[in-house]
Amino acid sequence: MRRPGPDESKQLVAEFEESGLQQKEFVAQHGLSLGVFQYRLYREAQRRSTRPAQRAAFLPVEVVASAAPPPPRGQPA
Repeated sequence: MRRPGPDESKQLVAEFEESGLQQKEFVAQHGLSLGVFQYRLYREAQRRSTRPAQRAAFLPVEVVASAAPPPPRGQPA
């Protein structure tokens, strides 16, 4: 079984998505390792879902002091 590099993997993922084949069928036709191909599919899906606008960002926060809530009834203050 061969292990394609990152560039070839992107091309293979695109071909797989258009093929309509199951993963096992696709890797058998292309002589690929199923585990490596599944990893590349996972990484490509992550890359597509992480767009700059969706990345976590720090937002400004203003902390304001407030009085503590009163103790529950029946307990000393």
